[in-house]
Amino acid sequence: MQAYQEIWSRTAEALPPVGQNDDRAANLRKGYPLHPELIDTLMQKTSTLENFQRVRGMLRLLAQTVGQLWRDQPPVVAAVHLRHVDPGNERIRLELSTKLGLQAFIPAIRADVPTTPAEGGRALAQRLDAQEFTGMEPYGSMAARRVCFIPWPSTSRSRASAAWS
Repeated sequence: MQAYQEIWSRTAEALPPVGQNDDRAANLRKGYPLHPELIDTLMQKTSTLENFQRVRGMLRLLAQTVGQLWRDQPPVVAAVHLRHVDPGNERIRLELSTKLGLQAFIPAIRADVPTTPAEGGRALAQRLDAQEFTGMEPYGSMAARRVCFIPWPSTSRSRASAAWS
């Protein structure tokens, strides 16, 4: 947690206001190992869905995410971030598409967001990682997973609500 606080202090000018105060560090301590941005995003995005069983749905999504992290054992994971919620993982993708009514995004997810070897493993983010970030963290894949969560507000509330009822 000290490392996060040091980074937030060094980059305070570049961070949005929420990252410049001590509340973020306190929130990280309270929710550790879940990063505050992960919890905030899930709370904000799912709260817009009528009758969404927010806690149960988030727990299912987080369980799949933590399970994948446990199986894959990536080298550097200080906390579970939004970039770790991997729609390239079939179980997570099914959770997002069926429970949140995001079926329309599945072709884009398969084309752009990292996919499993069984699905070809050659999404745009994976190709960029191989070409531009060889020997480094998979920055293209991390960014693609993070950006994947931006479209949620435009989902159909009635379809998503019915799926979670």
